[in-house]
Amino acid sequence: MKISYGTATTALLVLILLMIIGLIVPTVRDGVLMITTAIAAGIYLFILVAAFAFWLSMLIDCLQRPRERFPNRGESDKLIWCLVIIFVHFIGAVMYYYLIKKKDSV
Repeated sequence: MKISYGTATTALLVLILLMIIGLIVPTVRDGVLMITTAIAAGIYLFILVAAFAFWLSMLIDCLQRPRERFPNRGESDKLIWCLVIIFVHFIGAVMYYYLIKKKDSV
């Protein structure tokens, strides 16, 4: 069985093309994975910074708010809310926002 020159050339070109694709595809896949990971890390970092900024602003508001502007006007309301914001972190800041700050501005 004889193989013609055109058939051998075509087969060789297909093999070379498959080898090149085999070398490029993992690199492209790794590059896409790296870009996706960087985007996800950027989004996560943005959420962390935004949550920290919100937490810090609620803590500052609680520290600067006069005792008379707390709903119960008790002696230790300010201290209790500061401790809640500090120890319960973001959830404490959200609670403070809805229970104290938002009600005061209405």
